[in-house]
Amino acid sequence: MIAAAIAGGWYVYTKIQDQLAANKPVAVPFVEGIKEELAVRNIRDAGLTPKVVRRPDDKVPETIVVSQDPGAGTRTDKGNPVTIEVSTGLPQVEVPDVRGDQATD
Repeated sequence: MIAAAIAGGWYVYTKIQDQLAANKPVAVPFVEGIKEELAVRNIRDAGLTPKVVRRPDDKVPETIVVSQDPGAGTRTDKGNPVTIEVSTGLPQVEVPDVRGDQATD
């Protein structure tokens, strides 16, 4: 009877510890300056959800993470989103149609 009580108590204790660990906040990894694919993997490995936003950047090469929110080291609940801005390279500009115009125009 005592052995059964000890085993039951141990089982309940481990289940409670598992639930507490599952709800424990995790640190947001630092992903700025690395490729999008690796950044997404690191965020998922931390138990968080990546949200990718793409934008042009004239200083950061294409597919590299420019910024993140929340910042690295911030503690947040598992499953929460981490927004990363990924460079699409140089901004695109509209080129006017100059067919039929003179070179001096």
